[in-house]
Amino acid sequence: MIHIITHKDYDYPIPSGYCKCEVGPLFKGGRDNINELNPIVNELTGIYDVWKNYDDDFVGFCHYHRFFTEDDKELTWYHALKYLKDVDFILAYPVVYPDMTIRESLERDFREDLPTFNKYMDMLYEKEPGLKEYFNGNTFHPRNMFFTDRRFLDTYCTWLFDLLIPVAEKFKATDFNKYPHYYSRMIGFIAERLLTYYVTKSELDYMYLPYKEF
Repeated sequence: MIHIITHKDYDYPIPSGYCKCEVGPLFKGGRDNINELNPIVNELTGIYDVWKNYDDDFVGFCHYHRFFTEDDKELTWYHALKYLKDVDFILAYPVVYPDMTIRESLERDFREDLPTFNKYMDMLYEKEPGLKEYFNGNTFHPRNMFFTDRRFLDTYCTWLFDLLIPVAEKFKATDFNKYPHYYSRMIGFIAERLLTYYVTKSELDYMYLPYKEF
């Protein structure tokens, strides 16, 4: 199943093979979740929910206004499964910075409070030293959009949330209320870059597809 992560009501037709994954103010509760961190880690609360509470053999994630495409139409579940016969992950078309690193792009976004940004980057580097070299590169696959099978979802999410939840909880306790909405998502923007690191460091096979806002 392809899960459309959404924090707001919308009326776009849900294609066959897709279903809504409601987070934030729409989340109904009653199961293992980290929805209280949604303002900080954004769509990752939906990925956590699916990981913990669904048992699909294959799984995909997109957004309420953003879908993988083929021939300018939403990618079908049939074609996603076909691709996964040959690769471990399907990722979004990469962002490539021609004149800056991944870290420098984030420093530009959060330049009004670099000490706080640096504090959380240092926390991640301490827990996962290989991230330092990765963030000095210039390419990543954005949006936390991907398709994979249950094996790789389990290993990725175990690694990701063990790394990320303590950092997000510290941010929530000490720095979240310091900022307007954009800055409150600092950890989420950093975390968006972690999928590419995990896939490459794990030497997994992947391909990428374009995506479009509808």
